[in-house]
Amino acid sequence: VFPGAMPRYLSHDERITIQRDIDEVDDAVRQARDAGDHYSLLVALEKGLFLRKRMYSEESEQVLLATQRLVESCNHVATAMLQAGNLKVAGDLLGRAKELRNCGDIDR
Repeated sequence: VFPGAMPRYLSHDERITIQRDIDEVDDAVRQARDAGDHYSLLVALEKGLFLRKRMYSEESEQVLLATQRLVESCNHVATAMLQAGNLKVAGDLLGRAKELRNCGDIDR
């Protein structure tokens, strides 16, 4: 556990439940990535980031890495959407990536 990893008090049961949810979401990320399912990948990455923010502080390595993975995936899927001519979705994804980058220092 990293310094400042717990943003608020969580009971032992809450930590176990959230960690189990994180593990399930991480499995869903792997499955979506392997299947090339962009939508499910982005949904799972968003859920993983949300859960990590519940479990750890914003400055924790876990949250920073989850944010970085989501930004990279948004950019990757946006590129695929541009190539497919779907400019609206590409723009939305690039906007989300920018929003995530502005929320925290993921370049550490």
